[in-house]
Amino acid sequence: MRLRKTIQRNELRRYARSLAALAEDIEQAEDFATDTARDFCSMIQAAAELIAERLEVAPEDKLPWVGALLGFFSQNLRFPERSRIEHIPWSVVQAMESFIQEHVGTDSNFIIRPQWRYNYSISEDYVAKYKELFDSLAPWVSAADWIARIGVIAAKRIYCISFPRVEKMNILTHVIWGHEVGHILGGVWEKAHFSTIWTAEATQVAATADATCPSGLTAAQQNLRKARFLDETMTLTKRALSELISDSVGAHLFGPAAVASLAEFSCRHDLDSSSIDSNGYPPWRYRLRKISEYVPINLNLTSRVLWHRQLFRYIQWTQQWKVIINDTSDVAVIAANPQSAEAYRIVDTHWAAIWHNVLQQLPSHLRASYDIRLRYRIVGELIDRIGRGIPPNEYGCWPHSSPALIPDIWNAAWACKVTRSTASPEEYDENLRMLFHLTLKAIEASHIHRTFGPTIL
Repeated sequence: MRLRKTIQRNELRRYARSLAALAEDIEQAEDFATDTARDFCSMIQAAAELIAERLEVAPEDKLPWVGALLGFFSQNLRFPERSRIEHIPWSVVQAMESFIQEHVGTDSNFIIRPQWRYNYSISEDYVAKYKELFDSLAPWVSAADWIARIGVIAAKRIYCISFPRVEKMNILTHVIWGHEVGHILGGVWEKAHFSTIWTAEATQVAATADATCPSGLTAAQQNLRKARFLDETMTLTKRALSELISDSVGAHLFGPAAVASLAEFSCRHDLDSSSIDSNGYPPWRYRLRKISEYVPINLNLTSRVLWHRQLFRYIQWTQQWKVIINDTSDVAVIAANPQSAEAYRIVDTHWAAIWHNVLQQLPSHLRASYDIRLRYRIVGELIDRIGRGIPPNEYGCWPHSSPALIPDIWNAAWACKVTRSTASPEEYDENLRMLFHLTLKAIEASHIHRTFGPTIL
């Protein structure tokens, strides 16, 4: 019906122009911690304007897809809108983006925003995603048309890292951001290497499918079951590797602080929940055991007489988690399902090579894991600063002081949190509020020192 088609195009054009105007309004806000949110708004504004201009030549059968695409862009605007400084721990955003870029590339940019769901997550690269979406609409519009409008933004990667809204100021739990960074490295590894591993393992997985096939099925039913078995096993393997790589990257970056944050986070969940019932997530007990391979919980503290007392107690606290990881209840849960058993057999068989390949993505000088045994003097000094109510942003004596590294700051803060956990509930909460404040200030100040200190001095 011609009337309906006319109305459809008019409304889509109006929708696109309204969306472009809204994106421009949000972009012009002055309260973003970095320029990444503005870049994201520019991407959406350019996309909406391009669609509005080309809508007259869009094929009629593509109009429903255009409406869906505009809806997708519209929903994405919530990311920059919620990344305003009133919604986030804004003082650490620049420092964290700089730290992450050292490990995954300066072309990577991040929007950090809260979400109501109690979880941490990271999105895919939205620049690459938008290019893919526009190319799917060719020839009436293409990624090249959109790229021409956004200029240098097209050469960037833009991710959205989400954190629980209720934990806005809980900077110690935000150590989990290291896990989310791991998803970037894990995604690159998966594209480059997973198919090779799966090709090598598919025959064994198919044999297991045959061996566990119930009797009485027709040949067609057997083939369908095998196909589903292979697909489910591949999905479980990919999800397990995604999470385990990310956990290990977090441990690589932050050492014991990564163990502490994940262990604390795991207290909200069943330690031995099956991957089948948990959207593919590995059991928490398995994850904690795996991460302990990169942050040895049984540290050999031969020189502990030199360690700060609170730092030593912090390491002892991490050792207590051995009771949990030595329990193998999760192994039985994994083995109870044949697809799960096959997925984790593949993980265990190839893990050493997988982790080696992941590390090769890092610059050579960043491939050594954070080792608190080499940093204990500095971390001890930062703990003393916290004890005096001073942000632990530097060590040494002025004018020869040096800016503290983010991993050192986080481990010092975690040491203080752990050693104050025996206080009364009211005192504990007040201690944490002060600790969060000092840690937030320290990460910001150390970044300023490292970035501008040489110029100022």
